[in-house]
Amino acid sequence: MKEILVNLPEDLVREVTELVGELERDQFIKDAIKSWMRERKNIRKVMEEYGGIAPGEEGADWSTSEKAYAWVRESRRLDNERSRKLWGGESGL
Repeated sequence: MKEILVNLPEDLVREVTELVGELERDQFIKDAIKSWMRERKNIRKVMEEYGGIAPGEEGADWSTSEKAYAWVRESRRLDNERSRKLWGGESGL
């Protein structure tokens, strides 16, 4: 195992310590980093496999944050449109 020095904000250290206790703090931080790395690897894999297009969403191009935002806005607009037709009001999204 390699020991490294990491500086963390005091409030974050306090929160972690309150959550898991001082004796479990190191393990909690290791687990959090491993979890974050697993999530990033999964995101990278999906992006490589689907090129920014969500599986099952033909035409949903999420390759940039701007395109993802536009897709969400359009999806919400369509939801509101359906809601107005069905219930006479908007979905609130």
